Amino acid sequence: MGFLLYKYFPDARGSGVPQTKAALFARGGRISLRTVLGKFLCTSATLASGIPLGREGPSVQVELTPWWEWARPLLALCGRR
Repeated sequence: MGFLLYKYFPDARGSGVPQTKAALFARGGRISLRTVLGKFLCTSATLASGIPLGREGPSVQVELTPWWEWARPLLALCGRR
């Protein structure tokens, strides 16, 4: 997993919670599709091999991206962001 994260998905490293907060406040809520796919693939492979990942970290980063993209136009209609 380390090689994949280092070589192909460098933004998918870490637990996901600090990266998600940074995306919300510094990058306008944008998390790249490459990061989400990398996090999903590496998380799935790690869990399939039986290694525990912690409580909620990876799922936060993977789940935020589609919901944020869905909510962005609604927030614009309301005059927020």
